[in-house]
Amino acid sequence: MTDASTLHHLLGHRECEWIEFKHNDAEPTDVGEYLSALANSAALHGQETGWIVWGVEDGTRRFVGTDVDARARKKGNEPVENWWAHLLEPRVDFSFHEVVDHGVRAMLLTIQAAPAFPVAFHGTEWIRIGSTKKKLADHPGRERELWAALGHKCFEEGLARSGLLGGQVLELLDHRALFRLLQQPLASDGSAILARLAMEGLVVDREGDRYDVTNLGAVLFAHDLRQFGSLGRKTLRFVRYRGPHRGEAEYEQEFVKGYAALLGLRLM
Repeated sequence: MTDASTLHHLLGHRECEWIEFKHNDAEPTDVGEYLSALANSAALHGQETGWIVWGVEDGTRRFVGTDVDARARKKGNEPVENWWAHLLEPRVDFSFHEVVDHGVRAMLLTIQAAPAFPVAFHGTEWIRIGSTKKKLADHPGRERELWAALGHKCFEEGLARSGLLGGQVLELLDHRALFRLLQQPLASDGSAILARLAMEGLVVDREGDRYDVTNLGAVLFAHDLRQFGSLGRKTLRFVRYRGPHRGEAEYEQEFVKGYAALLGLRLM
């Protein structure tokens, strides 16, 4: 839960590489680049999330409040939150929280740390160097450190999609195949199904009725792996070649379902 205690905790930090303090500046491209930089810096420093805090006076670091609402802006005809989400690769979860403390308003933005490889915005990866946002490619030493930090993460626990509603999860994952393979009857409602998916490590239950699909969940039970970004490269492909050499393919078929979901079909 994000409340005044979270705000006080963040304000108690000196500005570090996974926390950015702003007063009223919320230019959309700049915020998008900070989403990349803070996600990568949080991962580098072993933090679960990065933060932007609006309401802090430049220079003095005094908490003075803000009128900014970065969510209210549009980029073209598109809500800016959708624009940011489309341009972040891989997709990572971020959310806004409005906090009023003793009549003074702050706006907080939290973003998930980079899950398995660096997060880019609009094709460029960013990082925080001290209190400054920099292009990751311009700092190869820091880039090596980030990859080393990400390399210690378990692939299966990485996030394939984030910030989904329960209904979206049930559309993306073949949960019926899970229950068939477990030789158990299908749970009675969506909440029970989601709870079982979380228990098996296939999804992560986040606060606010949102869910993340893990790499394990996608690779095993996706209806279509191509709906999960780079995991689309992991689809199974059957190729029959003409003759003893691989010079000419006679027949080729791609299977886009997750591996366990395919097995579940074979068992039917």
